[in-house]
Amino acid sequence: MSPALTEIDQCTYVPPAVLPVPIAEPGTRNEAVSFTMPDGEILTGHFTLPDPVTDASDNLKPLVVICHGMLNHRFSKVIRNLSRALCPEYPHLCLDFPGMGTSTGITRYGNFNDEYVCLKHVLAQLRKQGYTIVGLIGHSKAGSLVLTYATHHNDIPLIINVSARYDHTQAPSFRFKPEHMQLLQDQGWFEWLKYGKEKERTFIVREEDLRIRSAIDMSIVRDIVLRNDQGAVVTKVLTVHGDQDSIVPVKSAWDFHNQIGKNGNLRQDDDHQIVIIPEGDHSFLTEPEAKVREMNVG
Repeated sequence: MSPALTEIDQCTYVPPAVLPVPIAEPGTRNEAVSFTMPDGEILTGHFTLPDPVTDASDNLKPLVVICHGMLNHRFSKVIRNLSRALCPEYPHLCLDFPGMGTSTGITRYGNFNDEYVCLKHVLAQLRKQGYTIVGLIGHSKAGSLVLTYATHHNDIPLIINVSARYDHTQAPSFRFKPEHMQLLQDQGWFEWLKYGKEKERTFIVREEDLRIRSAIDMSIVRDIVLRNDQGAVVTKVLTVHGDQDSIVPVKSAWDFHNQIGKNGNLRQDDDHQIVIIPEGDHSFLTEPEAKVREMNVG
C-alpha cells in the first residue's frame, strides 16, 4: 500500500495579491492571476502584458497560454526562455499546474488527464473574462498536452509543441534506477526524488501512475483539424525540438510530423511546421538555442 499524502506534499493557497511574479522584460508588465478548479484547487499563473496597454489590446484581448512540463513551473528558465523567444511582446499567460509553482494540490507521474482537464477549465475561465486564446505553447509533457487539446477542440489557431514525447509506452531508461523498479515490484510504489523550492517534497511513483502514463496514445493527433471542408486553415501546428535532446529523442518530432492532421484530406505541407534546433537539448538552455528567438507567434 502506498503512503498517504501529507501536508508537505501539497502546495498551500496564496492570494493573487501577494503571488510572486517574475521581473518583467522592458516594455511589459507581469500580473498575478489565479483560477479555481471544480475540485476546489487553485491554479496560479501570471499574465505578461504590453506596458503601456493600448486601447486596441484592451479591446481585443488576444492571449497565448504557455504550459510547463513535468516537475517544472512558470518561474523556470525554460518557461522564461520560451516566453521571451516565442512571444516577447505578445500578451501571454504562464500557468502553474496542480502542485507546482504556487498552485495548490499535488502532482503525480500519471496525472496527464488531470492536467488536461485543468487546462480546459483555465481556458474556459479566460474566455469568460473576454480573452481570445490565439495560441497554446507546451513544453515536454505539456507539448503532448496542448496537442491533445487541439485534437479534441479546434478553437485555437496556433499550437506550439516544444520537445514533446510521442511514444509514452516506456520511460527513459535512465529515469528510474534498478532499485526503484525492485521497490515497485515489492510494494507497488517508490520514492523517486525530492522537489520543491527547498527540496522539501517527495515525488512518489506508483504502479498505477506508470500504467496511466504508458497508456497515453499520441496517435490521436491524426485527428487534429488543420483545415475545414472548404480548405481554409483552422489550426496551424509548430513543433520545435533540439537535435541533442537526451530526455525526449528528436525522433518524436518526426513522429508527430508524420501523424498530425493525417486523417484530414486537405492537409498541406506547411500546416505543420517542424524546426529542429542544432545542438539543442531538452530545456533549450544552451547558447546555440538562441536561434529559437527567431520564431515569434505575434
